[in-house]
Amino acid sequence: MTDIFAVETATRTVGLAVRAEAGFRFYASDHAFAGLEGRSYPRLKDIHTDVRRLAEAPKVPASSRRRSRRRAPSR
Repeated sequence: MTDIFAVETATRTVGLAVRAEAGFRFYASDHAFAGLEGRSYPRLKDIHTDVRRLAEAPKVPASSRRRSRRRAPSR
């Protein structure tokens, strides 16, 4: 029997935790949590710890993600 658990933040569902041989595997349903996709965890609590850490991380504005312009070498 497969055990599947919804993983949620305070505002949304971000993925599923599926029981595996050595604990649980995380499957993201929210793009913001794709970095955790496929990771194995020994306990559900460990998944929630990573999800909470990622959800609380400061967001980088799109304008600051652009490549910086190279400066001409100073002479």
